[in-house]
Amino acid sequence: MKQINEIYEYGDKGTKKSTIESQAEDGNSKNPSIEARFGARVHSLRVERRLPQDTLANRAQIHRNYLSEMERGKRNVSLRIIERVANALDVELQELFSGKEYHDASYQ
Repeated sequence: MKQINEIYEYGDKGTKKSTIESQAEDGNSKNPSIEARFGARVHSLRVERRLPQDTLANRAQIHRNYLSEMERGKRNVSLRIIERVANALDVELQELFSGKEYHDASYQ
């Protein structure tokens, strides 16, 4: 069982930076899970487009709580949901699995 921790820091100009850490139950692992990395990327793209969670959730035809859990890395989402989220964000599927947010699970 993994635990996802979201840590907020404030950078220059008051920008909020969030880092998601995925830890094994024993607390030794610092490698983010694929769920955490995917969620961080979805969150980053949503914020970049200035979309509230409920708007993106409606466009993707999923519940807002489901989207929230997805962004926090607490959901193992299906390919169908991934496709709906990509369409709702107006991005290609591969864009959800690229970028700094996906590779290191830190985003602003």
